[in-house]
Amino acid sequence: MQSALDNPESNAMHHRRIEGLDLFRGVVALAVVLYHFRGYLSIPWMGFAYIAVDLFFVLSGIVLGMKYTDAIANGMPILTFARIRLQRLYPMVVVVGAFVAVLNLLGVAPGFAFPASNHAVWRIFALWPLSEGPVNEGAFPVDGPMWSLWAELAVNALWFPIVRYRRRWIGAVGVLAMLGMLVLTWHLRDLNYGMAPGGVSRLMALLRALAWFSVGCWIGRRDGRRVLPVLASLALFLGMIVAAVLTGHGGYRSHLLIVVAGCVLLHSLYHAPIVWAPLSGISRMLGVLSYPLYLIHAPAGRLLPQDGSLAVHWAGVLLLIIGIAAPAAVVNEWLVGWIHRLAPRRRAAVETVPEVLPTPNDAEAPAAASGP
Repeated sequence: MQSALDNPESNAMHHRRIEGLDLFRGVVALAVVLYHFRGYLSIPWMGFAYIAVDLFFVLSGIVLGMKYTDAIANGMPILTFARIRLQRLYPMVVVVGAFVAVLNLLGVAPGFAFPASNHAVWRIFALWPLSEGPVNEGAFPVDGPMWSLWAELAVNALWFPIVRYRRRWIGAVGVLAMLGMLVLTWHLRDLNYGMAPGGVSRLMALLRALAWFSVGCWIGRRDGRRVLPVLASLALFLGMIVAAVLTGHGGYRSHLLIVVAGCVLLHSLYHAPIVWAPLSGISRMLGVLSYPLYLIHAPAGRLLPQDGSLAVHWAGVLLLIIGIAAPAAVVNEWLVGWIHRLAPRRRAAVETVPEVLPTPNDAEAPAAASGP
């Protein structure tokens, strides 16, 4: 069987932006915002939306699995891989850390979604989670969603040597990670874990991320027809969500089924280009915005009126959060471009491709165009 990089038809597919994935990750990034502010907005039915994080791990696996598996196996140095990842990821971390530092200097109170103290901003810049502390503070008290970025980078660090030295183990590692995640989920009767402080929670986060990342790698490396047409996959995904909401969220089993249906939808979108120009433009915009929106929405929530005057206006909350995320996205893209220009001009072919970010920003296939 020809690999994706040897198959001309597959190669053509991989050398374009996969706008369906852009659209998907943008929508689920908005869902995460609503999830974290569901108490403020009185929308408890959004309690299932934490599963968006698992779908972001799948998205990351799709892109990295398809884009870097052969390059790593053929000798890409680990420092090169690390530089590529950090070059595209870390600028937004700096933006968020600076934003939180400014909020602290101005004395802005903690927000509704993460009512933790506003200390330890350095943990954002260092991507260093708490080793202990109250569970409700999270591993990153000043920006809770940062835990999944940590988990993504940890998976990348584990995935690289497996691909480089034991590539035939990739499938087995993925299966074992999925089995371990399912057993842990059954034991906890919960799928939403890995964000608390402590070493045990970090291992749980790593297992959760690796399991879904491996699913994404399989999708990204699999050529051929999609499992279902896009509309059928979308109907399945939305049907699972509606069923979970109507049954009072349905517990971890229903949430797990939503993620599985989301994987089917991602597989379909991976093989289905968006042909309607207006939707294509919206997809690209959401793709650029999703990663900044994901990382900055929690501290941005500190700017919401403390009296709850926006609580019944979910559109107003989204506009406020997006209004903060949009300029953050502009600054992030500028920083990424600036760092890219500073990098050595001598690069391998795989490095010249724009790359998207792991936690919700992994939605772009290798493209011939330059820039992110």
